[in-house]
Amino acid sequence: PSLAITLSNMAVALDANNQCADALQHAQRAFDISSNALGTSHSQTKTIREFLNQLRQKKATSNSI
Repeated sequence: PSLAITLSNMAVALDANNQCADALQHAQRAFDISSNALGTSHSQTKTIREFLNQLRQKKATSNSI
């Protein structure tokens, strides 16, 4: 699970640098690792999933502009 946290933190940093596609990839990988290791109902997995959904929305919004 520590790899999932690292990947999630990298996703946050990438998003802050307007690298949404890379952030999305890192967040997805973090979510996959966390959900497999801890389950989908774990608080860490839920937090990563929420951020992943925010990135997906952000990407969808930027693609529609």
